[in-house]
Amino acid sequence: MLGGYTFKKVDWTPRISAEFSYPSTFGGVFGARDKMYGRMNLMDWKNLQDAQINLQLKPTEKLSFKAELHKFRLAETKDAWYLNQKMYRDKTGGSGRNLGMEFDIVGRYVTALKRLEVQYGYGHFSPGGFVKKMADNVDANWCFMQIHYKFSKPLL
Repeated sequence: MLGGYTFKKVDWTPRISAEFSYPSTFGGVFGARDKMYGRMNLMDWKNLQDAQINLQLKPTEKLSFKAELHKFRLAETKDAWYLNQKMYRDKTGGSGRNLGMEFDIVGRYVTALKRLEVQYGYGHFSPGGFVKKMADNVDANWCFMQIHYKFSKPLL
């Protein structure tokens, strides 16, 4: 579920939105999991509740930013946290639901070529009670930069 509002008559065209996802099982094509539930790829769409708030800014036609804050929880306490090919499960359910929070910020710059864009981002994950008890209690940081070139024109 997603809802939001764009302030079209304000500088930088801010958009504020909120999302809630409750996936029980989903397998992305070729293992793809990026963008939908945190950029750090710490969550699979299995036994997950993801409450998310977003802020998007567009200072210019070529430059945009998106900040996301995720609150991750287990849907069922006796099921697992699915992390890549690994899963962490407390069969008693005593470790709770709180997986943690992730903050991501992503910038995008479209070059003069228009088909070429540069993306860059940073993510920070703070583990919740379940992750601290079952896996690790250390915060995680991640950053990236990528170049994206569109080889074809849109069909529509």
